[in-house]
Amino acid sequence: MTRPQCTLLGEFRDGIRAGCEIEVQMGANQMKKVLTVAAAAGLMMLGACQPAAENTTAENMIDSQEANAAMYENMADEATNESTEAMFENAADASEAAADAVADNAM
Repeated sequence: MTRPQCTLLGEFRDGIRAGCEIEVQMGANQMKKVLTVAAAAGLMMLGACQPAAENTTAENMIDSQEANAAMYENMADEATNESTEAMFENAADASEAAADAVADNAM
């Protein structure tokens, strides 16, 4: 009676493929190394392709202050007396100064 050959190594001995289990374990370890290297390479590619970090909080604050300044200027144009107009113009100037300060500190 002939016993079937193991496709990797050796032949059946007592119902166990001699050498096959060792080869499978070595293959699993090699696969773990390949996956680890592939994951590291993928993370490095993501890090390299990402644009430079942007300070979106500062940009949002600048945009908000500039929008406030524009609103105050529009309100100054619609003011019915000079004191109200001056107040809104001062508020617009303060908002523009705040936007400039945020821009200076963000860089």
